[in-house]
Formats: sequence, C-alpha cells, structure tokens
Amino acid sequence: MNPHCLPGSARVVAATLVTFTMLQCQAGAESLVDRLLATESQVTSFATVLTEHDWDTVCYLDPYSFPSKRLSSFLEPDLSRFRYLPSDRWIDEEENSLAFVDYAATEVHVYAIQRESIRVISGPRCIRKEHAFFLIQEIDGLNISYAKLTCVEE
Repeated sequence: MNPHCLPGSARVVAATLVTFTMLQCQAGAESLVDRLLATESQVTSFATVLTEHDWDTVCYLDPYSFPSKRLSSFLEPDLSRFRYLPSDRWIDEEENSLAFVDYAATEVHVYAIQRESIRVISGPRCIRKEHAFFLIQEIDGLNISYAKLTCVEE
C-alpha cells in the first residue's frame, strides 16, 4: 500500500508506528550494548546479558547485508521463513549486528550495534547458547581507540 494514498490521520498513525518501532529497536540495542560493554576484560556468557527472550544460537553479522540472507549462509535449517524482530532490515555500513536465533519460536532477534560503540566483532561466526561467550576489549591504536567484541566458544 502506498502511504501517500492514505488519509492524513492514517499517515500520521503509520509514521508514528514506524518511528516508535525504530526507537524501540534502538533502545533495545543500546541496552544490550551497555550490558556488553559493562563486562570489559571479562569472558562472559551471552546468556547472562541477553535474558529478554529465549534463543539457541548467536551469530554476528557484518555491514552490507540483510540478516536473513547472511544467516541462511551460516546456519541450517534455512532461516528465510523465520520471523525477524524487530525486522529483517539492511545492516548499514556503520553497524554490526548480533542475531539471536530461537529455533522453537522460529524467530531471530537482531540487534544493530553502532560501530562507534563496538567497532569490531570477531571470533566464531555462530555459537550455540551453551558455548557462547564473549570478551570486550578496548583497543588503543595510533589515532583511534575502539571497543572490540570477540566471540568465544567454550
């Protein structure tokens, strides 16, 4: 449906819902980033920082892709029929993402992480929950300092 064909009040409601959903997504990701960063220099279980919903596997995703396309290349079964929350949106060049896959609910919770918060994510691409740990390090370079998240499989 073309939003320009909607009556004025319906356009306002639609724009408000889109804005509200985007703000919820940003707030959820910011909250997760805060919890990740608070563990600096300690190997920590992902399960201790993401308790809002069930999940089975965590994967990190690089910029320039859609979560559904990238995850389907990493994991079995095909995740194209899964529901992506808050959405299956393009990962922009200034973002990395963490995707938490819940096979029972056929859902993937995707958290966009601004690269200004956590610049680099490395380690195994996908890890099952019971083995999924991470380490946050502050990297000091010649002209820049940044946070690095290393996924660790234990």
